[in-house]
Amino acid sequence: MAPAAPSRQSPTSATDIEATSTLKLGDFADIPCLNISEARIILQKTLDTRKSKGAVMRETETLIKTRDYLEIFSVFKEIPDSQALEGIVNVFGGKGLTNFEKSAIGSLVPSCADEAKTLIPSLVGKLSDDDLEDLCRQLQRLKFQAQQR
Repeated sequence: MAPAAPSRQSPTSATDIEATSTLKLGDFADIPCLNISEARIILQKTLDTRKSKGAVMRETETLIKTRDYLEIFSVFKEIPDSQALEGIVNVFGGKGLTNFEKSAIGSLVPSCADEAKTLIPSLVGKLSDDDLEDLCRQLQRLKFQAQQR
């Protein structure tokens, strides 16, 4: 007996997707992205909600490692800080940044324009150095304020 035809298309090959000086995100180009801080907040709220409702949760190794990773690398751990981050990035994002680039900026929180362009090569030519420097300066200010809490 012949196997049944797949019910969905096979995923895009990893070679079709790259985040270099030219973004090639395939089907993911226009998909909203979360930065690490947003992912941490969503995961924590989901776990807290399930726990408060008495849901039985099995803490798998993947869940534990994901939660630990997000806890270590998220810069903005509170919702107001994450919302402020989104506001700052969106002000500059209106100048032609993709969802992926906005998310990467929010996750990496670069300290200067050169660092931002090195970590996210597709930013080159999308924002002026002055605008990128201003964005980084505002993100560093927000990061400092968040760490003081």
